[in-house]
This record gives sequence, structure tokens and C-alpha cells, in this order.
Amino acid sequence: MTIETSATLEGMNRAATLLPAMLGATEPRNYILLFQNPAELRSTGGIPGALELRSTPLIALNETASLEFTC
Repeated sequence: MTIETSATLEGMNRAATLLPAMLGATEPRNYILLFQNPAELRSTGGIPGALELRSTPLIALNETASLEFTC
């Protein structure tokens, strides 16, 4: 097995271990997604243009709220 294959399999194993819990397999999870506008130069990659709250109860992704910023 090559080093690249070993590293890929290790990453896939880590993802397979963490992903179910991140998607709410054990308990509901809430995530805030921030969308950036790359047309505005910022050190983080852009100015925040929209914000969204996502809930992940028991593996299902459901949209719960969305907010857009305007200037």
C-alpha cells in the first residue's frame, strides 16, 4: 500500500467515525452557516452576506432560519 493510499484511507476512516455524530445521530445539532461575498476584499475571504441556522436532528438536514444582510 502506498503512502498516499494509506493517508486517504485514514482520512476516510476519521470522517466515517465523526460524521454520524456531526449530523445528529446521537442528539440534535445546530450549525450556523455564514456565506461570504468574495467581491468585497476581507482577510477572511469576503464580507458576510447571509447567515443561516441549520438543525440536524437524527441525520436529516432541515432549514430552520435564514437571514440576509443588507447595507
